[in-house]
Amino acid sequence: MVRDLETTYNYPLVANIRIGEKDGKRPKGLNYFTAHEDKHTNTDVVEYFKEHFGEKPKEITINFLVDEPFETDYLRYGKSGLLCKGDGEKASFKDEEDWNECECSKECEYRGNDCKLTGKLYFVIKDTDVGGIWRFQTRSYNTIMNINRTLNYLKYMNVDIKNNDFRLSVEEQTSIVNGKVQKYNVVNLKMIVKNKIKKQSQDKTEQVKNKEEINNIKNNIETKTSKQSKDNLENISDSCKEEQEKQIESKKETDNIDKKTNKQSKNNLDNISNVNNCEKEQEEKITDNENILVLVEVNDVTKGKTVVKQANFCNMNDEIMTIFIHPNIENEVSNWEIGSAIIPEIKRPKNDDVLVGYKDVGILKKAI
Repeated sequence: MVRDLETTYNYPLVANIRIGEKDGKRPKGLNYFTAHEDKHTNTDVVEYFKEHFGEKPKEITINFLVDEPFETDYLRYGKSGLLCKGDGEKASFKDEEDWNECECSKECEYRGNDCKLTGKLYFVIKDTDVGGIWRFQTRSYNTIMNINRTLNYLKYMNVDIKNNDFRLSVEEQTSIVNGKVQKYNVVNLKMIVKNKIKKQSQDKTEQVKNKEEINNIKNNIETKTSKQSKDNLENISDSCKEEQEKQIESKKETDNIDKKTNKQSKNNLDNISNVNNCEKEQEEKITDNENILVLVEVNDVTKGKTVVKQANFCNMNDEIMTIFIHPNIENEVSNWEIGSAIIPEIKRPKNDDVLVGYKDVGILKKAI
């Protein structure tokens, strides 16, 4: 269980943001972030949030101050406030006077009803200063898993999250429950890769440089060939003036030189063609590498009444992708190691990405 960041790190909590609001006594889901006035969030902060992001922002850029900014607990509230807090194994509950320890398990009578898994993400908002940190709190299982998977993967890859920007976004998802399509909103956390644009710019510059070198080779060949032809014609003209009999021999020498020059030009042009072919093969290889996915984890999930395999992969944009596994290759995927890299063959029946085949690349312990 992650410790309470408010007390552990002594950062003041000044604002809460949500993707829901109360509609009378019942909660109402929203497809955008909102800040409401409460015991942590005052009117000025609410107005500041709206001025900075607009009335209905679907994404915000955030930063983290600590290595473990996401706190997850099983929490049970009552009219008087928090009554029980557990980590799945042990819990602390409040009786009439004191706090006591007890077992925290799936068999608890409150689990799934009054007691629910709760996630709290602590962060600062880029280019703003409200005198403390913000908190996004959720009880959505899918949102909790999305955030947790992203942070766990970055921890596995030894990424310092305190020196990177992140995008927190609201996205719509669909699922089939009892044969009916249901739509709901979840929150995703993705790291903004700063050096990706720089790398693409360097690659483009390198390609332009290679093309310029090829053009220079062509120009040098044309200049050299033209100069040789001019020198040969001048030699023939002088020979004709001096001695008529040497004209035939000079002509033969000129023909030999022309043949040799043409052969050399052809060889040079063949070399240029080979350079172009290598460049094309390299571009195709790079394009192929961009389709590589790296395995993060494999889980069993319930879809309708069926238990299926679901895997999380990381693509070359450092984004987490969730893909269902076709039953024909479930056993193979179950035996993969974390970090296994593949070029996938994906089909999309009924709006779900399904891995139906793959090309094995190997093991990648770090992102390409």
